Amino acid sequence: MEIVPHVSDDTLERFAMESLRGSESEPLEEHLLICPGCRERLKATDEFVTAMTSAAAKMQKGQRRKAKAILPSSAPAKSTAESNVAERNGHESE
Repeated sequence: MEIVPHVSDDTLERFAMESLRGSESEPLEEHLLICPGCRERLKATDEFVTAMTSAAAKMQKGQRRKAKAILPSSAPAKSTAESNVAERNGHESE
């Protein structure tokens, strides 16, 4: 069995985010089986990634709410191009 050095924080983060290719994750998974220290670091990294993902989703949801509050709640506003076409066709811009 090949001795795998302890895992870098960057690699643990990529593993927690499921962004490692299979060839990269296999040695890491084997190392995690025998190294309780790296398993603990992975657990902490996974909790951090989960918290950041959740916070980002909440922020994005909050930004959508703010945008809806700023825009009129009626039909979406016509773009300038739509208004120009309506005027050329003899219709008033709404």
